[in-house]
Amino acid sequence: MPWIFRPSYMADGSGIEELFGQLVFTGNYKQGGDTGTFDFITKSTAGYSFYRKSNGLRSTRPPIFADVVIQGLFLPLLVPGISATDFKILIFDTVAQAELAGAAYPANITTIPFHTLSIAYPRL
Repeated sequence: MPWIFRPSYMADGSGIEELFGQLVFTGNYKQGGDTGTFDFITKSTAGYSFYRKSNGLRSTRPPIFADVVIQGLFLPLLVPGISATDFKILIFDTVAQAELAGAAYPANITTIPFHTLSIAYPRL
């Protein structure tokens, strides 16, 4: 998977579960958007299981809110899927005013560690 989400914060309340963390981009961008993986293991993450306690997330529910931030001259867009983790992240180059081409991610996306994702899901 070309992107990895490493949550560092998780909160539940008011009927929603919220996650915040770092996005890491590797490999090639797939035009039309890339799917990725959630990594709760790598050092500096919260270490929670995606299904936490009895009030965990339903795997069949897509996110109800998402905010993707990519440093640099890029505009990310989250495209919901049909389950909790199968969404895509589309990336537009604001200088070229077009979606990234299907090729290796630009170096200024893969080498900057300050990309983030904040995402919220309905609770069970």
